[in-house]
Amino acid sequence: MSRNILVVVDGSAAGRQALERAIELAEGASGRLTILTPVLRPPPWVTTPMTAGACGPLARELEREAACTLEAAPYVVPREVPLTTFLTARPVCEAVLARLAAHPHDLLVLAAGRRTRRLARRSPVPVVAVPESAPLV
Repeated sequence: MSRNILVVVDGSAAGRQALERAIELAEGASGRLTILTPVLRPPPWVTTPMTAGACGPLARELEREAACTLEAAPYVVPREVPLTTFLTARPVCEAVLARLAAHPHDLLVLAAGRRTRRLARRSPVPVVAVPESAPLV
């Protein structure tokens, strides 16, 4: 039974679905939820001499978006589910593995994607990879 669940929420539709699944699991197990929200970084190809001036504003906008995503979480998670939130500027995989090493989590929930296999191989706890559902038409 998973009592301490770590979920990665990045503001994407897939991230929101991962949060929904983590909430279901936490409610079913009378567990607690920790939401990790990464500050996304501008892609490396953006940092060329010609575009360097735009990187600062873009990085600040990405940080603002991540903070807004994290601030919205308490409005989605039911009051009866204990909640911890934190924002990280570290690379996602590095931040997740550090959090798992430093805190007693039983389960990692994240959106299925390119990081899933890498985290699943390195995670000391079971991983639930939530596939993005097709949008309703």
